[in-house]
Amino acid sequence: FAIGFGGVALVLLLTSLLVNLPASIGLAAAGVEGAPLNIMYSVFNVLIGGGVGIWAEMSLYKGVGKNLPSLMARYLAIWGVFTLAMLAFSVMPIANFNGWLRLRLVHDDATLSDGARARSPRHAHPPARPPAALSTPARRRADVRTFWTIMTVVESILWTLSFVVSCYTWSLVYRVQRDGPAALGVRVRPGRDRV
Repeated sequence: FAIGFGGVALVLLLTSLLVNLPASIGLAAAGVEGAPLNIMYSVFNVLIGGGVGIWAEMSLYKGVGKNLPSLMARYLAIWGVFTLAMLAFSVMPIANFNGWLRLRLVHDDATLSDGARARSPRHAHPPARPPAALSTPARRRADVRTFWTIMTVVESILWTLSFVVSCYTWSLVYRVQRDGPAALGVRVRPGRDRV
């Protein structure tokens, strides 16, 4: 039971990390300041966070399967740090992560670079011909904000769900480590193979 929830927690972690990558690429393409560097952060987050997450998950599988408290303790330590990070990433706009509080920043013109925001009227040069309706700076800003809002909501929901599932998984693994497999109602009958 704990192993199944551990797998779900790992999939949610990887999904949350992977969703951040297209968000960073889209914002970089739109000209948002700092977004090109965030692409590199996203790739590193997937590689490092995913690798450590898989290593922790393998510790969980072997620790619960063979009832080895030291491996379960390793999982609890690593996943405890991940769980706290998931809470932070779901709420706060940390580095390239789009937490719920990022929604306030999405509508701030200062977060958009010159490529995505209109120049101030005193520095604007009149166009040689009227631009098409879809390519006006105001329309472009609205499109960038819509994309960023959608990606922020999707990423925040994933991080919040990851946090909730990880808390439950962590508590299950803690009970198994403390009390053994019987903590979750697993019964070993004489004459039968252990579960």
